[in-house]
Amino acid sequence: MSIKPFIGLILLDFIGTESLSQAQPDEESTNQNQNLKDRLSQLDKNKDGKISRDEARNRIRNYFDRIDTGKDGFIDLQELKRAASQLNRQKNRPVNNQQAMSTERLLKLAPEGVIVEPDLAYRKGESQSWRLDLVRPDQDGDAPRPAIVFIHGGGWRSGDKRRGYFINGAMEYAQRGYVCISVNYRLTGEAPFPACIEDVKCAVRWLRANARKYNIDPRRVGGYGNSAGAHLVAMLGLTGPDAGLEGDGPYRDQSSSLQAVCCSAAPTNICQPKRERIKAERSRPSPMSTTRLRRFWSCTARPTARSPSSTVTHSSKHSRTLVLNMSSTFASTEPATKCSTSTQRRLTLRC
Repeated sequence: MSIKPFIGLILLDFIGTESLSQAQPDEESTNQNQNLKDRLSQLDKNKDGKISRDEARNRIRNYFDRIDTGKDGFIDLQELKRAASQLNRQKNRPVNNQQAMSTERLLKLAPEGVIVEPDLAYRKGESQSWRLDLVRPDQDGDAPRPAIVFIHGGGWRSGDKRRGYFINGAMEYAQRGYVCISVNYRLTGEAPFPACIEDVKCAVRWLRANARKYNIDPRRVGGYGNSAGAHLVAMLGLTGPDAGLEGDGPYRDQSSSLQAVCCSAAPTNICQPKRERIKAERSRPSPMSTTRLRRFWSCTARPTARSPSSTVTHSSKHSRTLVLNMSSTFASTEPATKCSTSTQRRLTLRC
């Protein structure tokens, strides 16, 4: 197994998340070296300039043999620096390295009776992430149509609006008479939390602002998402303007809330208490480890269960019902207060 997936986890134990995510390049290198020295000094109980297996703690102990490239039973500063160098190379590579579907191919995939309007900007600005694909029936119909917002997953750091079911589902439901959008948003490599939530909220406001143009009933707007997309679509169903997550985007006179939400594999409690995090990681190792989440979401060293990024923070007895299809990977996360279980991606929006 490659060492790369483990380097980020180990280095977070040494140098923390703040210096990696906030420092400028030159400053980051200086701070990282100093933090490595400080951490080495903390663990080096006998002050011999090295970390023995007995002195190692947490993940450093778990992956001691992977960092100890000299195989002498000790980890020295140079080995830590080599690990840091590998981490930096991994961190700086493009995170969304899967090529998105071309517009030409997208238009060719449109079934009969469906119109695709690609790469519509839901707000002005430099970010190329502020784009959506709109898929709708080629006939307006006699009455305004319900709409569905599709939000892709990818751990908040990768993914695309044209990948998999997010665009295929939009086409499927457009054939059934829905107006659909598949939305891109700023990934964590471009902007930290809460940018992704602010972006999808702006996309929903854009949709309602253009309701007359696309013959949409603004009272019947639902959403579907998977994994990270499920988290975002759940936030659209649970949070209003008072949550402070609307961002600085336009169409502030429109609502960003959804009337129906369908989530699959939704992380609902981003930052669990320390005791719960340790128990969950020991019992069910997964790509969604809380160390990784802490890095993505810039959580504090001691995150609380009431983090504004967690859907459970905003769930109450007054919340809309969320249809959740949960896999065992996310079984350790807390369910939303009001939810039902479904194994189908089925949305029915009624007045």
